[in-house]
Amino acid sequence: MGRQPDGEHPERYDPDTMGGLIRADHEARYRWAAQAVTGREVLDAACGLGYGMQILGEAGATRVVGIDRSAAAIENAHGRLGANAELVLGDLHELPFEENSFDAVVCFEAIEHVERPEHVLDGLKRVLRADGILLLSTPNRAVYVHGNPHHLHEYLPRELEETLRTRFRHVHVYRQHPWIASLITSDGDLFADDPGVVMATTVRKTMSVAPGRELYTLAVAGDDELSSLNSLTMLGDAVDVRAWQRAARDLELMRSSVSWRVTAPLRLIRRLAR
Repeated sequence: MGRQPDGEHPERYDPDTMGGLIRADHEARYRWAAQAVTGREVLDAACGLGYGMQILGEAGATRVVGIDRSAAAIENAHGRLGANAELVLGDLHELPFEENSFDAVVCFEAIEHVERPEHVLDGLKRVLRADGILLLSTPNRAVYVHGNPHHLHEYLPRELEETLRTRFRHVHVYRQHPWIASLITSDGDLFADDPGVVMATTVRKTMSVAPGRELYTLAVAGDDELSSLNSLTMLGDAVDVRAWQRAARDLELMRSSVSWRVTAPLRLIRRLAR
């Protein structure tokens, strides 16, 4: 990543300590990309702690190389993947690979962190073979919470598609958005916690999100005709309805209190001031 210090990045996903929706978001991207890497040599650009490399390798990639600017991340990835894992300490702005080195490049939640995203995209294109594909993700500027000091440029979905089309003949845009789910399943699937296991389930949804209003935009780009990738659902932590009910009850009690009513004008003034 561009301005990332040599150490742990504040936004770096750690599968050993982070769970819930954060885990579901990050791992879903790699497991979605995994369907496109079988038999391919893959570069994981901004590989972080290496969990994604492991997913891609298990999916049948013939070779997975990871690059990251953080020495601490590379060290952690070696501990996760083994001493023989192909990990490179380097910057996305100056990829230390020859032209036409890889069949696929995966670059998730990194392009928004670099000073020169156009230059980085040129570099990712350079190391791809003629029939190679780029799989990329980024937060959607129209929806993602504003003011993240670690994000230098967040793309709108149409901007991302347009900038990729200046480099690749074919671009497919995909959308990633969080949902609340209710799962009906057997005892075994209810107890399961391995995201590598595919559940035999039917996914239905009750609400729509207009394209362009997704939280994250993903894209697949290449010069050859692209195959469509299947949708993927990754469930995070189970919702504790009792906790929600307690929180709602506590909020109602607070709003009915005398102090809440007395301080209402002050809260209105603060909102107007902002």
